[in-house]
Amino acid sequence: MQDTTTFDLPISGMTCASCAGRVERALAKVPGVNSVTVNLANERAHVSAAPQTDP
Repeated sequence: MQDTTTFDLPISGMTCASCAGRVERALAKVPGVNSVTVNLANERAHVSAAPQTDP
């Protein structure tokens, strides 16, 4: 059984690094989320979470 699952989520509307930081902090607060990396340039978030976490 896998300890984590990963999601790549599209995030539209980010216009600056501050926006990306806010999205990253908000996603990190979701129960089950282990780590988050937000890429401003390609408007995506890479999320690592517990297996039972829904995207």
